Amino acid sequence: MIALRTGEPVSGMVIGVILGNGDLRWIRVNAEPIRGEEGGKPEMVTATFLDITEQRKNEERLADSNSELEMRVAQRTQALQRANEDLETFVYTLAHDLRAPTRHVAGFSAQLVKMLDDEVEPRARRWLQLIQDSAERQARLVEELLAYTGLGAQPVRSEHIDMVELANAVKEQVSAEWPSLPNIEWVIGDMPPLTTDPVILREVLYNLCANAVKFSQTRETPRVEIGVIRQAEGGPIYFVADNGVGFDPALESHLFKLFERLHPDQIFTGTGMGLAIAKRLLAKIGGSIWAWGRVDEGATFYFNFDLNFDPSVENFESLENGNA
Repeated sequence: MIALRTGEPVSGMVIGVILGNGDLRWIRVNAEPIRGEEGGKPEMVTATFLDITEQRKNEERLADSNSELEMRVAQRTQALQRANEDLETFVYTLAHDLRAPTRHVAGFSAQLVKMLDDEVEPRARRWLQLIQDSAERQARLVEELLAYTGLGAQPVRSEHIDMVELANAVKEQVSAEWPSLPNIEWVIGDMPPLTTDPVILREVLYNLCANAVKFSQTRETPRVEIGVIRQAEGGPIYFVADNGVGFDPALESHLFKLFERLHPDQIFTGTGMGLAIAKRLLAKIGGSIWAWGRVDEGATFYFNFDLNFDPSVENFESLENGNA
């Protein structure tokens, strides 16, 4: 009737029809007006009717399934967030409670060495030194655990950052912490500015540079390069490269796991958390990190940013599965 009245074709109109037995059927209608030989007002229409009742039922079932799936995903996401928060609270509490006893062990063992002085036989002195060194390492681990679990609570800011200026500031900070390596060769390339959180980005760059110096300290001239790879499409890829001991490429995934250490602690001391912190911080501001390396050929750590990242959307990561 619409096609006959308006003279316009009707395509894909869906109507509901109640049959004599009370069943509701859904019908898709297509109609084409037919005009007389002289044109003018349509005299009749040709129409097709297609029963799409089963299709509508399937669409409704699919919509219900999607709604149920979305609800389950939301529930599991909330459960994961709660579990992650509980785990972080537990780790924070445990680390906080260990802080004072660990300091006491380190402090009192140092005092014992001073008080007893030459009265202690060499073997006992070595034991006391081992206690002191272990306690100091444990204290560093506790402090880094507290820092790691507190990352999620830091609000994200967004500022324009001069990457060359930031790299030079980090270079000065790291160099000051390694007075035994006055000959570090620093190469800082020309890098485009970046808009993100300056405190978080500085911490990321500091951890990567400190890691580069630590694993290059055995070289005659340690070398650290901070630069960028510019892409025709997508944002720039920043990197920190060194000429250090490198790593086995097969173990790359272990680099970013909590407490994972690929090199002997006797030579390269640490807690195995620096790269964990860098990765988690980058995730907080929409960044990704990966590495390239070969044994005895140095290592390069790359990071870039999702240009569509929205820092207002909560991003969380499990302490168990978070790469470190």
